[in-house]
Amino acid sequence: MNKLSVTSEPMISVSDISDSVSRQKRNKAPGPDGIHMEAFIFAGHRLCVLVSILFDMFIKCSYLPSAFL
Repeated sequence: MNKLSVTSEPMISVSDISDSVSRQKRNKAPGPDGIHMEAFIFAGHRLCVLVSILFDMFIKCSYLPSAFL
């Protein structure tokens, strides 16, 4: 049985997320989820940390919810 290693190096780092968010344009229509990009741009560092953890868990668990497709 495989165990998830919490101490392993993240595959998607916080800086990856923050760099991607910083390159996004403002004043665009929201996506199908209704979330505006400004919510990510102005959310701050804590959201980038949480998104990084979320995406790493998707990769480590080899699972992506259908809502993300």
